[in-house]
Amino acid sequence: ALYDRRQAWTHGLLDEAAALPGVRAVRPVDLFCDAAVCRVSAGGVAWYVDDNHPSREGARRIARAWAAGAVTGGGD
Repeated sequence: ALYDRRQAWTHGLLDEAAALPGVRAVRPVDLFCDAAVCRVSAGGVAWYVDDNHPSREGARRIARAWAAGAVTGGGD
């Protein structure tokens, strides 16, 4: 898909970083997309300000997932 081609380089970097000790990485696609669709908002709250940058609420959603351990990689 277009998204996968567009993000291949970034995902490669995330994979490399997540393999390092002490590094946790979050892939926003895992938070905003399911098998059928990627959502940009919910309940009237926008998660993105444009096609690449999360809104304040989108960033909070990413931060909560990171803090909760819903991440790519080994962490510690």
